[in-house]
Amino acid sequence: MSAKLVVALVGLPGSGKSTLAAPLCERFGLAEINRDKLRAQLFPDCQFTPQEKQAAYASVLKWLRAHCDLGEGSLIDGMTFGKRPERQAVRAIAVKHGFRFVALWLDCPVEVAVQRVAAQQHVAGDRAPDLVRAVAERFERPSTAVRIDATLPKEEILQRAIAALS
Repeated sequence: MSAKLVVALVGLPGSGKSTLAAPLCERFGLAEINRDKLRAQLFPDCQFTPQEKQAAYASVLKWLRAHCDLGEGSLIDGMTFGKRPERQAVRAIAVKHGFRFVALWLDCPVEVAVQRVAAQQHVAGDRAPDLVRAVAERFERPSTAVRIDATLPKEEILQRAIAALS
């Protein structure tokens, strides 16, 4: 059975959120809810419009409510959570269902994220260095998230995330 836990992975594209998602889901028995994957399913010919993005986000919240209704913990990936209201909406759903909410912020320098994105293939077809810079300009740094330095070695990042969720 999964933990009564809802985790939001926060950070720029290329900060390492998706790398962290699978091991955390396995370790804590969490269902992964991935906005990028949901968007790809909803819109096979996605143009990455604001309407498509909003529909995919609404789908994330719907899936989160469904998992919470079933008593299943969840981890949300595939979005930056760069806006406070996005984090608050997820927190509100978690708290309403009696779940502990944790935002894990993978704090990554913009140019490191740019380099990572340039070197990776990703399900989100709009992921490019210019997108990272644009997201960084409007990113609202979370004040209540657990901050993890995303330039640390992957194993160290994982250990810090596990400690924060334990």
